[in-house]
Amino acid sequence: MSYHPVDIALQDLSKPDDSAGIDNDYLLDAGSDASETSVVFDSIDKAVSSCLESDVSANESLPDMAYFNPHELNKLGFLKKLCSFFGLGVLSIWLLAVMVYSNTNISTATKLWKDKNSFKVTGLENRNISLNAYSPSQQNVTLDSYRKGSYRSSPILARWLHPRQFPKSSTDAARGFYLTTKHGSFVIKQVDSTFSQVVLESTQFEYENTFIYIDDLFLNPGTSVDDKDAWHLVRLDSVRQWRHSLFSLYWMWQPSSGKFVPLRQSEETKEGKESLEKLSFAEFDPSGKFVTYGYEHDLYIIDLATQHTTRLTDSGSHNVFNGKPDWVYEEEVTSSDKLLWWSPDLNFLIYASLNDTSVSEYILDYHTDSSDVVMSYDDKPRPLLSGIEQYPDYQYLKYPKPGTNNPEVTLYCFDVSKNETVEIELASDTVVGRDFILYDAIWIDEVHFLMKVSDRTSSVQQKKVFTPHDSLKLVSTVNASDYNGWFEKSLPIATIPKKEQNTKYVDRVVVDGVVQLALFEDSLSSNYSILLGPVTLESLLTYDSIENAVYGVFGTNLNLSFGMIDLETASLSPLTHSGHYKVAFSPDGQFANLRYMGPNEPWQKLINLGLLQEHGLRIEDVATADDVGHLSATLETTNLPTHIRSTISIGSGGSAVNLNIVEIFPPNFDRTKKYPLLVHAYGGPGSVKIDDSFDIDFQDVVSDMLNSVVLIIDPRGTGKDDWTIKSFARENIGYWEPRDITAVTKNYIKTTGFINEEKVAIWGWSYGGFTTLKTLEYDKGNTFKYGMAVAPVTNWLFYDSIYTERYMNSPQHNPNYHTARINDFESFALVKRFLLIHGTADDNVHVQNSLWFTDHLNSEDVHNYDMHLFPDSDHSIYHHNAGKLVFERLLWWLEKAFMGAYD
Repeated sequence: MSYHPVDIALQDLSKPDDSAGIDNDYLLDAGSDASETSVVFDSIDKAVSSCLESDVSANESLPDMAYFNPHELNKLGFLKKLCSFFGLGVLSIWLLAVMVYSNTNISTATKLWKDKNSFKVTGLENRNISLNAYSPSQQNVTLDSYRKGSYRSSPILARWLHPRQFPKSSTDAARGFYLTTKHGSFVIKQVDSTFSQVVLESTQFEYENTFIYIDDLFLNPGTSVDDKDAWHLVRLDSVRQWRHSLFSLYWMWQPSSGKFVPLRQSEETKEGKESLEKLSFAEFDPSGKFVTYGYEHDLYIIDLATQHTTRLTDSGSHNVFNGKPDWVYEEEVTSSDKLLWWSPDLNFLIYASLNDTSVSEYILDYHTDSSDVVMSYDDKPRPLLSGIEQYPDYQYLKYPKPGTNNPEVTLYCFDVSKNETVEIELASDTVVGRDFILYDAIWIDEVHFLMKVSDRTSSVQQKKVFTPHDSLKLVSTVNASDYNGWFEKSLPIATIPKKEQNTKYVDRVVVDGVVQLALFEDSLSSNYSILLGPVTLESLLTYDSIENAVYGVFGTNLNLSFGMIDLETASLSPLTHSGHYKVAFSPDGQFANLRYMGPNEPWQKLINLGLLQEHGLRIEDVATADDVGHLSATLETTNLPTHIRSTISIGSGGSAVNLNIVEIFPPNFDRTKKYPLLVHAYGGPGSVKIDDSFDIDFQDVVSDMLNSVVLIIDPRGTGKDDWTIKSFARENIGYWEPRDITAVTKNYIKTTGFINEEKVAIWGWSYGGFTTLKTLEYDKGNTFKYGMAVAPVTNWLFYDSIYTERYMNSPQHNPNYHTARINDFESFALVKRFLLIHGTADDNVHVQNSLWFTDHLNSEDVHNYDMHLFPDSDHSIYHHNAGKLVFERLLWWLEKAFMGAYD
């Protein structure tokens, strides 16, 4: 989806300890901030105060001294002696406690002091809240409208063309062409022009008396779109495999003949017909001369001129992935469906081979019609009876878990001219080991191939450079412990074309606890030459040779803008106001597909970057490319919940940190009334739920339809680019999330005064489901009365190795895996009720997590929960109408909770 030793869990301090003579009311007031010594001192203070109060009351009742009775004096002396004895007794108990305490682990005392001072929350006092306008004549946000996408923008497809693909009719100065769709056709259009040219008029064609529908079109990158004899690729009949990969049929299409030819067909069947084969991927090389594709974990190249197919690998199997990531690499490392890289001069193709032979398997069972979700090389026909499959289907998923064997990576270099393949000798060393992780790879120029490899815990990263027909060079070694962090997947580095003899590049580094962009003088530079300033991990980058500048999204946290950094002066020129942006650049770096995601209404603009500099064009003056009218019209007639983003401080003194929260208020909110509260969090290391994006989602549905307040919290350990916040997650998974969320929620309830304390719930999905359960476990029903956990991790030994060890280290070196999981199952009995939801074919967070958790609940006789399993649904819970039902189930269950049905 990390842990310093925790000697005493905070939740244990909230249990009244009558045998120690500690005042229970004090503990209830102090909550988790109470330490053992403070409790003892408080008991002493109360005892002394009691004696003093006795003296005061006796003195107040004394008669004048002339009339003083000796017997009264004896009574007073007795009371003083009694108080003295009582005080001595308490003092003895205190001394004994100090002696015992002094013999305990000193880290316990430090931890208790740290905990006591870590959860002070400030920042919500004395605020003025401006609410959205409300009209009873307008519609409210509904679940049906949310599912239909009524509150989402509709960006257009804009796939930039390479200059070689430009229409021949265009002049040399004509640029900014892109592929898009219109009325079911694929069309070429141009920025700042009315130019429009249909490339593929219909997205369906006939094959063996059957109509086939095209999903996508990939134009040949080596020739003009006017070349009617060129071959292009179309993809159709796709079935999702994992998060990024598909099984699809690929066809070659020629405009002049109108022919559609399957890229790969099997041998003839007994009926004399050829069957079509689904491929893992297919793509052109940058010249358009070759098509590379993956089939059954082997890699193939087709020479389009000769139609000859070369099989590059023959080791592909259930255990070996050639040119394609296995499950864990796709999910945690590459965010792609392929692992291959062409050199700029197209003389070499480097590809990765992942050997999963020693990786353990997890079996995914499929109990319904699984023909659309199971694609395995070990499939066997299942017996049918009256059309019913009598036995479940299954898939063997290579899935490494913490402490088990990881895939082994080998790189190969294919020499096109010699038709030879050589292995790149990535010799193992004591720094990264044989089970290293290949996080990034790129050709810096025609002869230098740069790789970033990390050890399996993502703690140390090396840059290595391979030169064909030469040796492998180690360029640098960086240790993430320098900023108490880790290495993780990020967008690729950007190269700067040659000027004189060296090719420069820009890459992300961590300086002063912040992700920043840095300039490296060449592929063999061990360190950067210029620091260019903060940049977000999510931004693509491009180099503008005319301005000698880099474009991208720059800044930190919630202060981001699209802009340009001058490489000579290292100065940033923001080109937009602060907001949330996504961008994709044309191959020549002269145009940008810029999407503004919020906080106001989203828009999409196709921008000529040259005009920004040459003519002072402002981005706000560029027309939008997408249809913003539909969303605007919907929003104008809808009573929208009010979103208020705030920054709060948690902690004390120099240890205090700032966290972001968002409040969502229902339409026609009245602060004099009491409202239910739903808290939503994700909490995963380096993640964010709160940014500047415009978002109307399930939280707004809950606020509107259940007339409730929603609070979204990003606890310590989150934050994409700011290591002062992210580093809290290092070896501390499951520690800060529940404590921060509970402290913030308690403070929110107390400070605002409009929350019904008996109707407070928390929910989350995936890591958010884990955060939900850890919060319920920690809080023990004191603050949160209800919870909803969807596809939660419950034990980190069950999750994948690369993600988990990135933050937690290996189980062999970190004893806190036990602390990070769900442990105190009895605490869930103190919650009014909670809900568990999971897909049985979840390839990401296995249903094993929820079954392990419920087994422990059964053992502890905890039964105040509901559970809903969605057959054959993966982590997205979408199979057979589940995408609709899961949100209906969540909303219905929460409505019952807020109505008191579970009291």
